[in-house]
Amino acid sequence: MERVVPTALPEDTAAEVVQMIIRATRKWDSLTYIYVLNHDKRPAGVVTIEELFAAAPSDTMAHIMRGNIEQVDPYIDQEQAAIIAIRNDLDAAPVIDSRGRFIGAIDHDSILDILRYEHIEDMLRLSGIQAERPIVDIVRARATELVRLRIPWLVLGLVGGMFATVIIQSFEHALERELALAFFIPVIVYMSDAVATQTETIFIRSLSLEEIDIKKYLAREALVGMILGVILSGLLFAFAILYLQLLNVAAIVSLAMLASISTAVFIAIFIPLLFSKFKKDPAFGSGPFATIIQDVLSIIIYFAIATLILFR
Repeated sequence: MERVVPTALPEDTAAEVVQMIIRATRKWDSLTYIYVLNHDKRPAGVVTIEELFAAAPSDTMAHIMRGNIEQVDPYIDQEQAAIIAIRNDLDAAPVIDSRGRFIGAIDHDSILDILRYEHIEDMLRLSGIQAERPIVDIVRARATELVRLRIPWLVLGLVGGMFATVIIQSFEHALERELALAFFIPVIVYMSDAVATQTETIFIRSLSLEEIDIKKYLAREALVGMILGVILSGLLFAFAILYLQLLNVAAIVSLAMLASISTAVFIAIFIPLLFSKFKKDPAFGSGPFATIIQDVLSIIIYFAIATLILFR
């Protein structure tokens, strides 16, 4: 937060403010805006330097200012502060204390730095890298440090993979009945993960950027998942028929694809939402965690459908 920034009263004229800026005895930390404050030091609006010099000398700040500016609390998460500025089309965000009085501003340079830092942090967290140190230092970290940061979610993924192996083994009777089912395990799991990753990435960004009506958002994504599932399962059905010429296998893999993709959408939204509800960054572990759950769920769905069709 920058504290040494120009402020003015609503009744101050453009000429008076220009002279105040020129004759200042201290160097300004930022000249992005002149912050117009009421007599109780509550922000009333902002005026850009361009607007100030373009105004007539007798124009008051109240006449040329942009009002209804959203302010930020000094203890707000830095990413939220940057997003508030962007959402309100501001190059800087005024900061107020607990009594609503102006105490400084987050300038455009800081906003850009915040957005860059948060973007890198989210990408690392979505990859399952738990950074406890400044994010930019990771590129210079030692091999042992990188292993320590990356291993937790990888171990959890390995445990999930072992569990998936046990599940497949429990459906051994289905594989014995139709070995061709084994050929399609990778594509069922991969496509479910791919759809989940797309949905999750968009949802996490949406959570950060704006207020979301969860019911409407979920209904829309459910429709998107269903449409994607129909298209992809249709293509897989055609491939299975042409390649293997087995109707029962084609039916199993296509239905499993449809069901897995449809559920992937819900998993991809539920996990980040759960993290957010517990006041954690939605990106923190959502990617690896959701992937493990979706992989296991896809395998269960696949073999459950296979069992129903093969042994009906």
